[in-house]
Amino acid sequence: MKKQPNVFSRIPPYRIVPCFLGDDLIERLIAYAIAKQTEFRPTKIGQFDKCLDPNIRVSRVLRDFDDLYEPLKIRFQEIKQQAILDLKLSPFELAHCEIELVAHEDGAFYKRHIDTATNRPEAKTQRIMTGVLYFHRLPKCFSGG
Repeated sequence: MKKQPNVFSRIPPYRIVPCFLGDDLIERLIAYAIAKQTEFRPTKIGQFDKCLDPNIRVSRVLRDFDDLYEPLKIRFQEIKQQAILDLKLSPFELAHCEIELVAHEDGAFYKRHIDTATNRPEAKTQRIMTGVLYFHRLPKCFSGG
């Protein structure tokens, strides 16, 4: 049996973009999250969000962004070309932009993972890049990550 590569044996390429969305869009996201807090659902794992597994992930997710989706997508598109160059990726067109808002409340976590299925050769993925944005209200009312 062929041994699977250890995908966590080295740090993958990444890029940090300070102030990625700007204060105005962050304020809009915070206000939206507060207004929609009852609509967040427990996060699942696996392709097509197959199952809940509190040993791997505990958080809540919202995937409906109303009128915020387009400004968020545009912002990702604005930095895509520079990210491709910085990360030494082959050029690609953005066919789909999957955006989700995840709330990590006290004790929430998502264990170390990658966003593609490397353990199944037959698995199909179209994810080339993943962006993660952390934001919070000011002043910051918590410590840690």
